[in-house]
Amino acid sequence: MSNYRFITACNTKKTYYEFIRPWINHHIKLFPNSDIKCILVSEEIPEELKDLSNHLILFKPIENISTAYQSQLVRLVYPVLLDDALNIICDIDLFAMSKEILTIFNHIPNKEKSFINYGKLSMRECEIEKEFAMCYSILSNQVIEEKLEVKTLEDIILFLKNNYANKDNEYGYEWFGDQKILYNIFREYEWLVKLERPNNDRLDRDSYDYKNLLVKNIIETNCIADLHAARPYSEHKERIDTTLSYCDYPEEIKII
Repeated sequence: MSNYRFITACNTKKTYYEFIRPWINHHIKLFPNSDIKCILVSEEIPEELKDLSNHLILFKPIENISTAYQSQLVRLVYPVLLDDALNIICDIDLFAMSKEILTIFNHIPNKEKSFINYGKLSMRECEIEKEFAMCYSILSNQVIEEKLEVKTLEDIILFLKNNYANKDNEYGYEWFGDQKILYNIFREYEWLVKLERPNNDRLDRDSYDYKNLLVKNIIETNCIADLHAARPYSEHKERIDTTLSYCDYPEEIKII
């Protein structure tokens, strides 16, 4: 299996919602042979996003559970309802910047059986934190079905309910709870593949000069894996769009 799906999720909060169109458009352009999907936790798809219907999935909110929490966890299990693929779990405000990232994953044997975690923390650090980063965790539909024990929409809803716990904090739940769930499920998995990425391959928020030619050069030469975008998109549009424009896009890819 070598077909990939980039999948993310968000609710209707402006901080994240505004990234839907640029995130989908960018990944369509950079990975034209991959499936690009965004799950929107909402009662309906807004009219302004209807033209993205081939890439948007509506997930109606579960009552009395934070929609932010649902966004974090639903991206892990929802792919089981879609066509078979290797699912690359993504954050809505994080943009892959190099198409070479798939080359790294292509060399891993038995991908359809594996849980692959591509993150900055070493395995030892993950053990200390008791977390696997959700973003750039990669697993097939088969692994989702077998390890997470979900096959249907009802199973997905039950999975989200069973893993939810109210917390007395600003979020109302444990913010990194999804990553702890991931760790607890896969820490002793026979087909766990832990890939440690370099510490200098990310552009973070507004910490770099996006007009600097050096920044343009390191993106064009595939030295940057991803952009952790400044939020919200509407307040940083020029920075984000300019940074994304430096990517080595294949030609003649339609923008939505």
